[in-house]
Amino acid sequence: MVGGGDNTRSPTGGGPSLDTTGAGAPFIPAQSSGSHVSGASSPADVPPSEDLVVEVEFAPGAAGLASALSGNVAGFMANLGGAAPNSGLGAVLSEFGVRDARQVFSSGQIQADEARTAALRAAAASGVASPEQAGTLERLPPLASFVRLRFPPGTPPSKVTAALGRLPEVTRAVPVPKAAPPTLAAAAPLPSDPLIGPFPEPVSPDPNTGLEWQWYLHRTRVPQAWRFARGTDVVLADIDWGFRTSHQDLRSAVRRTYNAVDGGSDVTQGANAAHGTAVLGLAGARGDSAGMAGIAPEAELWAIQGDSGPGQRVFEEPWAEALDFVRRSDSGGRRKVVILEVQTVSGGNYEQVPSIHRAIRAAIADGCIVCVAAGNGNRPADRTDIEGSDRSPSALYRGTVP
Repeated sequence: MVGGGDNTRSPTGGGPSLDTTGAGAPFIPAQSSGSHVSGASSPADVPPSEDLVVEVEFAPGAAGLASALSGNVAGFMANLGGAAPNSGLGAVLSEFGVRDARQVFSSGQIQADEARTAALRAAAASGVASPEQAGTLERLPPLASFVRLRFPPGTPPSKVTAALGRLPEVTRAVPVPKAAPPTLAAAAPLPSDPLIGPFPEPVSPDPNTGLEWQWYLHRTRVPQAWRFARGTDVVLADIDWGFRTSHQDLRSAVRRTYNAVDGGSDVTQGANAAHGTAVLGLAGARGDSAGMAGIAPEAELWAIQGDSGPGQRVFEEPWAEALDFVRRSDSGGRRKVVILEVQTVSGGNYEQVPSIHRAIRAAIADGCIVCVAAGNGNRPADRTDIEGSDRSPSALYRGTVP
């Protein structure tokens, strides 16, 4: 990557040099103009032409009820027969005209998760694994507990979730928001007090190239940190909206690709591949004396796509499958850091979806560090789109750099 001032060699010996003095400044393209997702609109709005989808996390002991309901709404409703635990659920589903129900996780995903948990339990019993880790995973709700219900267009989300939430067999019910790439919401004007002064140089684009210096590296003292570590023993797994894996700063670093929509390896699909390319570059672009340098330029990079794919959709919730893929994949002993690049269309925290929350907790329990976007919607990260306060978030949160 490009750098000025004194350069030092890689701590691992040999290889391209990186500026660790703070004096140099690699380039990044200037931020392109364009509209941003605004958090000002009502986050609960569902287009009248679209069904309302609500994800339900069934209470412990009610997984059988979830299984009976999924894929067989008509049969489930016909066979209620006034049974006490089911009659309340049947009344709510009937009142709001439920159209369909399906489990969030496939039978294959459920069986694989149960097998991994059982193996960890056995390893803990023999002293090979941590009992705390095994206990944490066993306390998570089983994957079979998560079901998505589909209601007719115009169904009021808050009324459905309130009615479902009052049932003893339901732990939580949340409308499934539309996913969107993390972007900045419109912000209020910054204070203009005279002593604040302008941003220090070199924030402005270089007049000769039109490219912007990587000023954020210096403000966060990353070049100084490069003297001690550059990500050699780390995997950075970006779960995003597509990638250009042939980019010169990424092609030698991306060691694994996975499409969580169709289960394949093509991660170049969709209209937002520039987003994943940029995020992966900011995180781990190579230090190769050209272009830009990532924060961890020697980390192994994994490119995981969660929004679209060339094949038929396989998973009901691709973002949860993407998290589980990173969790279950062998990193060769490297610590896995997950960057989850998805939010709701109104700028909300996508962890409000129960199955996503569960997947994040499972990844953390298995030793992953999970970071998700925050701050783009100009509201607290522990808020759902319609219900106010959410459960405590599990992941680390980062704000988009304006």
